Amino acid sequence: MTILLALIGGLGVLLIWTGVTHPFVARIGNSRTRVQLRAEEGEKIQLSPLLDRALGPLLDSASHTLAVLLRREDKDRELIIAAGYPSRYRTVYNFYAWKVFIATMLFLVGLFNAIAIGPGFLPVALGLGILGLYLPDFHLRQLVQKRREMIRTEMAFVLHRLAIQVAAGQALPQALEQIALKPGGPFVQELRQVSTDISTGHTLTEALDGFAERAAGIDEVRRFVDLLERAQQLGSPIAEALTSMGRIMQDRVQQDIEARGMAASVQMVLPIGCLILPAIGIVVMGPGIYLAAQFFFLK
Repeated sequence: MTILLALIGGLGVLLIWTGVTHPFVARIGNSRTRVQLRAEEGEKIQLSPLLDRALGPLLDSASHTLAVLLRREDKDRELIIAAGYPSRYRTVYNFYAWKVFIATMLFLVGLFNAIAIGPGFLPVALGLGILGLYLPDFHLRQLVQKRREMIRTEMAFVLHRLAIQVAAGQALPQALEQIALKPGGPFVQELRQVSTDISTGHTLTEALDGFAERAAGIDEVRRFVDLLERAQQLGSPIAEALTSMGRIMQDRVQQDIEARGMAASVQMVLPIGCLILPAIGIVVMGPGIYLAAQFFFLK
């Protein structure tokens, strides 16, 4: 009974999570209604999810209180930047609001079970609340890791295109702009931001340093930025260096893919051993065991 109630409660939390975070679809009429967002958000026109509209004021106050208690705003802001400002965590306070919301929901699920089962379930409710407080941290770190892998993978193949542009005689800022104009993933988006910074008055060095700060933790990006800055300062050719760097990164990507394939094959042994083989054993040996039991024990 306890397990059933816990499963029902967990399913309810999942449904609530999916429902409140999915923005309603609306059409913008001819009046071109614009939603004015706060300056610190820095977002374009968007439709707010139900969670923001229904619980926004309450969660905003709770998130600011949590920020004061945790005293780790700077570290969490760096993680959000490294994750590329994910839709659910545009700011630190959005991130803290999710922590408060999930912790509260899981605690209420545990409290409901404690009321239904008995006070002995209260420690479990407290544990669920603490778990909910840290679940967004795990999610954000997964987003950071995923984005870093995407940047490394895309960078390995974009460097060849950049090398071709530079070898054709284009200046480095123009070559970066040409690459940024093409569609792409997070690495091309960062190059697009670099090109935008240059067009708004920043020097190439300043724009590249900003890219390195946003991609903190990726050694390949730091080496790439250092290479471009040295080429800009000394005027040395970099086409061959970019080609070599891209080739090395492609080899690493290939090695990572092979390593993951091998790890996946090893991980498949456990479900095969625990689930598939017993089922095959029951099908193959079941009739024989039944006949043997009839012969020896059911005479």
